Amino acid sequence: MKSIGSVALALAILAVSPFSGNSRAQENSGKEASPSQSVFSAIWESPTGAKTDTTAVCVKKDGWFICLVPTVLNGEESESDRKLTLKINGVETAGEILATDPLSGLCLAKAGLEDVPEMEPLALTPAASLVPGTGMKPLRGGNARLAGRDREYQGEVLPVSMLRVHLEAESGETGQPLFGPDGGLAGLLTGRKLQNAHEAHAIPSARIGKLIEDYNLHKKTGAIWIGASFHRQSTTPEVVQVKPGSPAEAAGLQPGDIVLKVNGEQVESLPELAECCENLPAGQPVELEILRRLQTMTCQLVPKLATERPKSPEDAPEIAE
Repeated sequence: MKSIGSVALALAILAVSPFSGNSRAQENSGKEASPSQSVFSAIWESPTGAKTDTTAVCVKKDGWFICLVPTVLNGEESESDRKLTLKINGVETAGEILATDPLSGLCLAKAGLEDVPEMEPLALTPAASLVPGTGMKPLRGGNARLAGRDREYQGEVLPVSMLRVHLEAESGETGQPLFGPDGGLAGLLTGRKLQNAHEAHAIPSARIGKLIEDYNLHKKTGAIWIGASFHRQSTTPEVVQVKPGSPAEAAGLQPGDIVLKVNGEQVESLPELAECCENLPAGQPVELEILRRLQTMTCQLVPKLATERPKSPEDAPEIAE
């Protein structure tokens, strides 16, 4: 199992977090819509002809959909080896894959239709409203409640932070949407079997929002780079090193700074900071509140895609002992 040092190392390169809901991704998601207008079938076909049915959710009026590549989470096949077909109000059309998130298995696709049948984009439920105990509704299978968030499960570090959900019915279909208390899209069930048959993991709306926003800005998605290192032997989110030329340096972060808030969300530990940064869209300004000695102050950080990080060995991330 990875230690806190590994979490800090990941943060030095990447990041995690409640998606604010104020970006274009949220604006493009429209208002609350009924499932019948927003949720359709998606069919993945492998090179051998094997077909897997899942669910696609409309997230933008231009015919953009979010769905889950069925086997990405267990690594059986690459989505590039599969053909995607969308079935919209009885009309089958090829799905154009715009971008995929290999860590979560999410896929952003566009319906290959000139005249897209009537559909309504589904808004994303703000991550800040998804607190443990929140009532949720799966597309099928009764009611559900949010039990918490998992970055690790039974000793395994998960690719991304997941919502842990208690379901009325056993498990849940892969890719099935979960609706939040606002009627928006709160997450997609992964289909992973947990120890309790009435529990499931779901990819949160924050991760969906990141994929949409990253595609809007960069035509791709991926982990982000901040360029700050943190103590391995402390859970306090204290900066110990800032990489030259990094987003952290541009934001004015200094060794000794302690991160208090990310986009207004309180941060009390290094793992919590990691979860608060993981789903940040690259290129979007983030407001940090920090403690510098006896003063609190704010600064603006603009994360970059990890692919923009300098490749030279001296720029490799380090964690202070």
